[in-house]
Amino acid sequence: MKTGNLVEDQERGKCLCGCGRKTVIARQSLKSKGWIRGEPIRFVHGHNGKSKVRNWTIDGNYCWLWNGSPRKDGYCKTKSNGKYIYAHRFIYQKLVGPIPKGLILDHLCRKPKCVNPDHLEPVTHVENLRRGKSAKLNPSKILEIKKILKNGVYHKVIAKNFNVSATLISYIKNGKRWK
Repeated sequence: MKTGNLVEDQERGKCLCGCGRKTVIARQSLKSKGWIRGEPIRFVHGHNGKSKVRNWTIDGNYCWLWNGSPRKDGYCKTKSNGKYIYAHRFIYQKLVGPIPKGLILDHLCRKPKCVNPDHLEPVTHVENLRRGKSAKLNPSKILEIKKILKNGVYHKVIAKNFNVSATLISYIKNGKRWK
């Protein structure tokens, strides 16, 4: 039975390609194949992370990297029912279910080519932007800003130090952003 969690599947001796088949115990350690004597091997013989029924390759971080060519933004698309759809959305909907209305999928691994449902989380667009690489602020920086604000430092000074606008600092102080 496939659990949907790759770490649990590996611990139970299931193939990491996602087929759910039971693997064998390694009789010897082979570093080149990632085998450790006495432990289940990662893939059923012949799958090697590149199963013919799958369109992804599994890397060392359990990311399922889509084999199609990425667009300029790093995301891949696939064709489903005659329409193009982002590969990560297609796989998520196929293996997990519909994406809740008003939410988008955030790549927790920060790899746009990854389609592993364990690495995708439905979040609001605003939350996705907050978590993104290009976000200037994160929760720890917000706490730091709030501490500095309590000390009476001018908004412009704080804004310059964090490379954001003084208006944003004001919004943070008044609870309009980053509550």
